[in-house]
Amino acid sequence: MSLDNQSEKSIFNKLTLGTVQFGVPYGIANKSGQINLKEASAIVDLARSKGIHTIDTAMTYGESEETLGKIGVADFLVITKLPAPPNGLSDFKSWVKTSVYKSLERLDISFIEGLLLHRSDLLYSSYHEELIFAVEELKREGILKKFGISIYSSDEVHLDLLKSIVDIVQAPVNIIDRTIFETGLFADLKKRNIEIHARSIFLQGLLLLTRDQRPKKFDKWDHIWSKYDHWLEIHGISRLSACLSFVKSFSDLDKIIFGVDSVDHLSEILLNYKSELKIAFPEDLSSQDRDLIHPSNWSKF
Repeated sequence: MSLDNQSEKSIFNKLTLGTVQFGVPYGIANKSGQINLKEASAIVDLARSKGIHTIDTAMTYGESEETLGKIGVADFLVITKLPAPPNGLSDFKSWVKTSVYKSLERLDISFIEGLLLHRSDLLYSSYHEELIFAVEELKREGILKKFGISIYSSDEVHLDLLKSIVDIVQAPVNIIDRTIFETGLFADLKKRNIEIHARSIFLQGLLLLTRDQRPKKFDKWDHIWSKYDHWLEIHGISRLSACLSFVKSFSDLDKIIFGVDSVDHLSEILLNYKSELKIAFPEDLSSQDRDLIHPSNWSKF
């Protein structure tokens, strides 16, 4: 490997390939739907060649795990997520372990780097003790390396209850949603040596859309979009470059998760991520309006 290739791979080692599009159509800016197996395989091959060594998926991302298993990702560190348990579950610990075993089969790998709760409130529920026992047993078996939670809001994290069980917190981080920093959660997690994985860096693609492309229902935040569009224009930078540069500016982030629609899309992201953009991001673009920063609320308006 040349020194240039080694240097390039070190640049991309924080990047994590999100694969929800491998299993379901996803994202407000996604016009091509679910990615087929051939394209998914090409995306993984390119990611591997560029030094991206972590993949993010979930048991509820449709066919994503099966697709990754067919492609072959045993040389990647795979993070997956546990869904909400079925109603009337009597043995939560066994359900957790069985879910992980099935995930390993679908992914065709021998261990999972990280298991996250898709619903963080499970950590604080009546299942708490069984969950801890299941995680500890999976770790002893060498099947699971790290455990964590995926959150939407900083108020989902109860620091006194995380204790030593949580290794990873996955949270939204983007130009509009800076809640993890503004609430002090980022600093608190770092003090506890908990890994922080940034997701939703494009806000499901909303931050990549131009004014004409943006759905009309988002016009209620026109005061933000006007500032955003003007700021991009006066600095002469693309939306993609701005979004990537924002998360890249936080050196203490352990992982940066992003999704793609195609090989060309991945190539474009890598090219923009490599570029050095030293620029101040305006504070008045930030919002804590949950109707805007939580995509799960978009269907309400």
